[in-house]
This record gives sequence, structure tokens and C-alpha cells, in this order.
Amino acid sequence: MPKFTKPPSYIVDPDAPTPGRDQRLAERLLIDSGWPKEDAAWLAPLLLRVLPTTGADSGSQFDRQQSNVKAFASAWTLAGNDDRDAAALLVLGALATCVQLPNLSYPREPRGYAGVWSLPKSSWTSVVSEMQSHGVDFNRLLRKGWPDHLIRDWTRDFGLLEYDRFRRLGDVLLSTRAVDLACVIDVEAMVTAGADGQWNPPGASICNAAITWNDGVSWRSTRSLRTWVWYMGDEALRQALPAFTSADSESLPALATSFAEAIVDKFGALCERHFTAFHEADEAFRQTIAPYFEHLDGVLQAAEGSTAHALRPMWLLYFRMSWDSRPEACPDALKARALSMATEELSRLRPMLAGARVEGDTPEARQFSRMRPHFDQCIETLGRHGGIWRGMKPLLLGMRALGTPCVARDLRYWDDYVEGPAPAPWSEFPARLAGLVHAFAKHEQESDPELSELREAFAAYCLERLTDRKDVRNELKSGRRARVDADMVEPSHEWRYCMVRAVMDLRSNPEGRGHRALYWSSEHDPHQHVRDAAKRAYETIRHARGLPERVSPRRAVMSALWWLRQAHLLGLGIQPDHDLAQRTREKELSRTKEAERFDGCAPNSD
Repeated sequence: MPKFTKPPSYIVDPDAPTPGRDQRLAERLLIDSGWPKEDAAWLAPLLLRVLPTTGADSGSQFDRQQSNVKAFASAWTLAGNDDRDAAALLVLGALATCVQLPNLSYPREPRGYAGVWSLPKSSWTSVVSEMQSHGVDFNRLLRKGWPDHLIRDWTRDFGLLEYDRFRRLGDVLLSTRAVDLACVIDVEAMVTAGADGQWNPPGASICNAAITWNDGVSWRSTRSLRTWVWYMGDEALRQALPAFTSADSESLPALATSFAEAIVDKFGALCERHFTAFHEADEAFRQTIAPYFEHLDGVLQAAEGSTAHALRPMWLLYFRMSWDSRPEACPDALKARALSMATEELSRLRPMLAGARVEGDTPEARQFSRMRPHFDQCIETLGRHGGIWRGMKPLLLGMRALGTPCVARDLRYWDDYVEGPAPAPWSEFPARLAGLVHAFAKHEQESDPELSELREAFAAYCLERLTDRKDVRNELKSGRRARVDADMVEPSHEWRYCMVRAVMDLRSNPEGRGHRALYWSSEHDPHQHVRDAAKRAYETIRHARGLPERVSPRRAVMSALWWLRQAHLLGLGIQPDHDLAQRTREKELSRTKEAERFDGCAPNSD
């Protein structure tokens, strides 16, 4: 039988080999959908390489493969505006099962469907690299925003599944370095937003897993660091670091403020914890924040003048983020710098506090309200890294300088439904004093069950203020004139009286010599009622051997604070309400978590 000769080129021979047939057909489908020939030439083999090929027979396998290529080709039309970068992102998203494309079919197994196919994570980088090698620019695209098809697809029902798809695409883009996050986020807008120094979370509304913040930023915002951090977590912060470190020193304080807002918003997500409870942070968070703090530290040490002053609040905040979870590991020199800075920052408040002479919405009250977040960070830094007394002392000095009430006439610093609110915002001073005791006493009692160091430091603070000022001592010793209030370190006799009573409740004799100051006061104070109180305190403290058997050290401290709140009102010429002030004392002591002692030992429970 004669052999067939090679047929003409225009004849289709069923047995003739057709090398490159699948790629040519795939390219044709892409071109027919609008893709440029140049893009079809590399995208077709890419799709054929990564798409699954499982099928019952070669014919159905071929049909399914071509059908899927056609579905991916539709990304060009769905992207709109002839934007190849948007179309490429839809292809990438569909490969990773992050977005739906019409008419995609899934591979079959001999006994049914194999389930939803997704490009394995091990292949993400190779696909992205090939796209980038052909000029796809995802940075440019995301500076414009997500393609409309993605928004429509995710918006239909942004429930749990859609939230996973949204987060998964972010994971694809970040883990493969498909985007340079430092180039995508709007750094200029962040600097502008952070210029007011406010970094508290703005609040948000959540529908299923889609979030829109009260300032208008939403999950749709590709240029908002807050969105990336909310959904992608620490990885977004790690990749955004170059935008932080490349900022000039003048804009760094504002940029650090905006970064902090994004960080704490995620850290306190869905109210799982307070947004500044950095002592609860895990090691991954601490390591993520560490380079941010190190950069701030280096810039601050080189900065001067107003730039250095503006950096200090952020330095303390990032210090807390980095070290609150491991205070024992913080280098001593760094800890000393943090404590010194926090103390100095609080001392800067005292001129403003002294100028606050009127209750209500005053310029001083508004200024303090704006500074509240920084005020809180200073107190928390001192209490957590320096101990209770290190945090209490600047608060006591601030309360002494304050020219307007910080407690109600019943000595209350919390709001009461019957008696009304405490004086805001100044009630933060006594509230933070009590908060330090409640927050850190248990920790300090692990090594000092009687809180002896705290009670001694507190008593010494009070006793130091019962004596003459150094500049008038020689004059008074000569006997040329009588001693008056203005000659005393503490010029208010009401304050001196209450300090004597506070020392009595603390039952501490600093260095074994505190009773001498009380004896001197009982002999030389200009006021008889202070001398009488000092005489009683002298007898008590000189013979005291610690606290009474059934008085806990925490309650001794809280009782002393109650006396100084009374001194605060009396010093302002305000008479406390006798009955209600006693009720406040009873309520406050009952709220102290440590129970009264019945065996002479500090309790183990909190």
C-alpha cells in the first residue's frame, strides 16, 4: 500500500505532530480577550505551566485547560481601562484563589471533584517574578487603589471567607515582594496626619470582617499603612520600615506618630486588650518594633532643639513597645535614660498646672487633655520600669502644683452616679496614683511583701517637707524673727498636717531617723495643730515595728494618698465634706484588692 506523502500545509492531518499547539491556542484566547501579543506570549506558557492538568481523558483535560485559560484571559476586560497591571493582579489573585473569575472550572479526580484548586505557596514567588520580569508594576497599581473588580468581588459579602481571600492576597503581595510597601503607603499623608501628635486609635465600625475607621479610612485603602497592618500584622510593619528610616529628622516625629496609631490600632484589635498593654506583647511583636525604636534612639541622640523635644514622646512610646514585655532584660543604661526622660517630661507640666486656677473647660484643661496619651506613657514607663514610687513622686508634685481641684469634695477621683463626676481632666492625677498601686503592688510584693521600700520612700517625701527651707535656716537660728509658713519647705500648714497624718498611716521610719523630723516639727512648726499631730506621730513612728497586724501594706499606702487628696482641697481653701469623704475612704479601701491580714503576714492573693 503506498505511503502518504507529506500533505500540503493547508491540510489538517490528524496524526501530524503539533508542537506548541496548546500555547498557540492559549495565546489566541488571550489576544482575543484584549491582551497585547507581547503579554500573551509570556502569560500563556505561565498559565499552562501552573494550571492543574488532572482530567478523565486527554480531550476533557484539553477542554478544561482551554476553558480556564479563557477565564483568566477575561481578566483584561474585568480590569478595564486597558490597565495591564490591574489585569495581571486579577490573574495573580485568581491563581491564589483570592478573587473569582467567571467560568473557572476545577480539576476532576476519578471519583469526583478534587476541591477548590489554588496555586501552592511554593509557586507564588516564581509567578510574581515572571510577571515583574515582563514589566508588571504592582506598586504603581496599588498607589491608585485596588482594581474595581476586586472591590466588587470582596464587597458582595465580606464575611469570613472573603476576609480570608483579602488577607491571602495581601500575603501573596508581601511575601513575594510583589509590592514595595514603603513605596505604596502615602508617607506624606501620614506626616500630615501625625503632625497633631495624636496616636490613639480612631475607632471603627466592623461589618463581618470588613472594617471602616471613623476617620474615613477603610479596608479599600491601599495607601493606608493602618489597613495593611490591620490585615497583615507584623509583616506589614517589617516591610514598611524603610519608609520610617528614610524620613528626615524634622518629619520623623509626625511620621512616628502615624506609625504608632497604626500599630496600637492593631495591637488592641477588637478590644482583646487595651491598646497600650505592651507588657502582653509576644516576642514576634517586640522584634518587629525593635528596629523602629533603635532608629528613633539614634536620631534622638543626634538631634537638638525643637526636633529633639518633638521626638521624646515617640521615643518613650516605642521604648514601651520594645521593652514592656521584658523589663528585666532592658539594659540598665537604657532604662535609666527612659526613667529620666519620663520624669523630665512630667516635670514640664508643673508650670501649666500652677496656671490652672479655674475649673471647667480652660486652656490649661484642653492642653492637658491633648497631652493625656503622653502623660499616661510617662507614668506607665516609670511604674513598670522604675517601680511604684518612681511613678508616684512626679504625680504628687504635679498634684501639689495644681491650682484647681482634682478631686470632688468627698475626695473622690472617680465619677459617681449620685454625687456627680470628678473634676476632669485633673482627676487623672489621683486616679493614676491609685492605679500605680493596684497595677504594680503585687509584683513589688514578690520581693518586698511589706512594701517597705515604697512606704519608706513615701514617708521620706512627706517628712522632707516639714522642715525649714535651707536659705532661711541661719536667719531663723539667730532668733531675729519668728518662723512663718513661708519659711517651710511646704508652705501650706494644711498640707503639712495631712503629711504628718499620712506618715502615721504609712508606719515607716525612714533610715530609722524619720522620727527626728517629726520631733522637730512638734517643737518648731508655726501652727499648733501641726505640732500636736507631729507629736502624736512621733510617738507612733518611734516605737512602731512595722504595720499593725491586721493592716495590709497596700491599704496603708492608699490611706496615705487619701490624706494628701484632703491636703490638696484644703490647700485650695475648699472644705471637704466630712461624711462623704469618710465614705470615699471606706469605698476606696474596700476596692483595694489585697485583703486585710489576719495572720500578720502579707496575703498571697491579689
